[in-house]
Amino acid sequence: MSAEESQRGAEHRAREALRLLPEANYGVGLEGGLEEISGKWFECGWMHVVERSTGRSGLGSSARFEMSNKLMQKILVEGKELATVIDELSGQTDVRSGQGAMGILTNSYLGRAEAYSHGLIFALAPFLSDSKYWDD
Repeated sequence: MSAEESQRGAEHRAREALRLLPEANYGVGLEGGLEEISGKWFECGWMHVVERSTGRSGLGSSARFEMSNKLMQKILVEGKELATVIDELSGQTDVRSGQGAMGILTNSYLGRAEAYSHGLIFALAPFLSDSKYWDD
């Protein structure tokens, strides 16, 4: 999944959240994905926030981390999802709902929730800061 596909996925989730929750002022969508940069593969999470009243939106991402060839072999050649590969190698179940691959690969130094929180704050930046910094 490219960065563009992940961004579209996050936007779709944000708009779907607004559709499902008519009382919500904002819709938030998160989508993880893999991206090849200079011949290396990286994992990253994208966050999209949409304001219902204006339609304004913001986009942010987590930090990226390099994926090993071992993991990418299982994903690209064997056709497995990252979550499945991490579950198999770690011996845990449903890692994606907890610390995520980020947590496993950093030995719990940085879990997905903490890493993704930065991306969410960046996606909220147009709503948190003075409007003089943003397009009309």
